[in-house]
Amino acid sequence: MSWPGGSLVFKGLVFNLCDGVALSRRHRRAGKFFVDVTNGLIYCVAASGKVRDHLMWILAVQDVCLAFSGDGMLTVVTGATGHIGGNLVRLLLAEGRKVRCLVWEHDDNTAALDGLDVERVCGDVRDLESLKRAFSGADVVYHLASRISIVGPEGGLVRAINVGGAANVAEACIQCGVRRLVHFSSIHARNINTDLDKPVDETRERSGGRGTPAYDISKGDGELEILKAVEKGLDAVIVCPTGVIGPLDWKKSRMGTVFLGLATGKLPGGVQGGFDWVDARDVAAAAIAAES
Repeated sequence: MSWPGGSLVFKGLVFNLCDGVALSRRHRRAGKFFVDVTNGLIYCVAASGKVRDHLMWILAVQDVCLAFSGDGMLTVVTGATGHIGGNLVRLLLAEGRKVRCLVWEHDDNTAALDGLDVERVCGDVRDLESLKRAFSGADVVYHLASRISIVGPEGGLVRAINVGGAANVAEACIQCGVRRLVHFSSIHARNINTDLDKPVDETRERSGGRGTPAYDISKGDGELEILKAVEKGLDAVIVCPTGVIGPLDWKKSRMGTVFLGLATGKLPGGVQGGFDWVDARDVAAAAIAAES
């Protein structure tokens, strides 16, 4: 959202807002005031002096312009028909967002979006022009679309989607003036096969080297494409979930299939071992927090 310039006057007080200042549902700096747009209201918090002394007053300005509410913000989601995507889209809609979903034209299972008030746009992350059409007018883009593979490079498809696709998404965001990109990477982008007794975070080296699965390498290299775009001016944040479980697993992920097999007795048992698991709803909520 953008303020057209000029000043907002309320009860004799003047709030000067810079031309083209991007407003969001989170606090953004505008002139010398923090502006927060939520629930159809515009909240201005005066900022003066040190942070501990800055709160002077809060004004709730109602009925100024409904276009400044969160309802007017366009959010685009790639990979919206996937496990995390279906959960994310529902959270965004619950916030009153206008959501546009990039759907691959050959996707034969879009049940995650059935019955939802979203705009569907066909496209492919390997096609830059289709991404530019999908991202037109977007405030935020969530990029979830990827190729998960445990069977190797699949003739270059894994890299084309996870690396080339990430580069295209970042470039389309730059060309379309997207305020922020939230890029979904993976724990597999990091080397998780060493220092097994230590937590894995963003300081861990990226996956690579002989014997490293193609998927793992592709997710790490996809991150590098996003970081290259950041150097060009893109505002982006990278999210790295671990093993995802939880509701709305419409396409039956591999672990979802395992759990169903255990529950129904089709899979009589497992092997000793373990992994780190996270609920798809928590990943979606964390991604929205990363937007601000």
